[in-house]
Amino acid sequence: MTFNDDLDQVRDLTASIAGEADLAHTTVETPSLTTLLGALAEAGLTDIARESDEPESHEVVAAAIGTQVGLAQAGIVYPSADFDLYPIMLTAGTELDSALPAHTLLVPWSAVESGQPVAWATHAEAILAHRLSSEGVEVALLREFERSKSLVSIDGSPACRIIPGPSPDWVASSEQISEWISGIRHTTALSVAAAQLSEIMKITVHYATERTQFGRPVGRFQAVQKLIAECSAQSEMVASAAASSLHHLASDRSLTPAAKLEIASGCLVAFDAVELVVRNSHQVLGAIGTTLEHSLQRYTRGVLQTRRQMDKADEVLEALSELVTSDEKTVWEMIAS
Repeated sequence: MTFNDDLDQVRDLTASIAGEADLAHTTVETPSLTTLLGALAEAGLTDIARESDEPESHEVVAAAIGTQVGLAQAGIVYPSADFDLYPIMLTAGTELDSALPAHTLLVPWSAVESGQPVAWATHAEAILAHRLSSEGVEVALLREFERSKSLVSIDGSPACRIIPGPSPDWVASSEQISEWISGIRHTTALSVAAAQLSEIMKITVHYATERTQFGRPVGRFQAVQKLIAECSAQSEMVASAAASSLHHLASDRSLTPAAKLEIASGCLVAFDAVELVVRNSHQVLGAIGTTLEHSLQRYTRGVLQTRRQMDKADEVLEALSELVTSDEKTVWEMIAS
């Protein structure tokens, strides 16, 4: 099976399991995922890398991405790779290798230091902090830490601030692996965003087709058609960027300058696309799209959270600038490769 076949198979299985869980979305907060996570664990989808002899293999990467995309289709944002794939990869070959407790969450040290709320930290039994220092990439395992009062992220997921205990013991990790993880993370975010935008499009088109005003469907009005057409174009651009990024992940275990260029460009496309699709879809549906009983708000809040999982726009722009001014290859060679 190909990389995409593996991803699609896991995506469909995850979406089916999430659908069967029939979670009751009665508040803006994410429902309890205990039953759903248990079902995913039984299907081998929560500890994919931990249970694999080759956690960096294409099969594992495809399955990790497919799980999160499948959940996104069901309106759930859950960073399964942050609890499994990324910590396993980043500690490979270090003294922390094979010593991570279950449910270890990968968190940037900057988020811990600055007291930023960390999504799903309420579910973590341990924290693997990572940072970039003058010595390179470093990681530290936090077993003793406190959590602040639980907050609610924009998508409804639980979050809290992490208050570390003793000073962390930093261990050198691989800068190449850290770069590879960054590529997987951004590609996953693009793939998840593409799935969420697709669901938003389905909801919007269905409403515009079924909802009538002045004796005809609202989708027959040019103003509404314009809003939907803009949504469709932006959604397809993100889907195309995600597909291109996935192709690069499937080709090798390292990212070429061309791959980095496309992934960074895809993230920039997604920043604008998410804003437009969220705004336009809510304008089409009006007040009904913001109510708890309607699914639109679940997907629009989720895709905004997905966008936050990418680097900040100015950081992506800086990375893109470095790529296009690099002496390694000309811009044309990177684009045409």
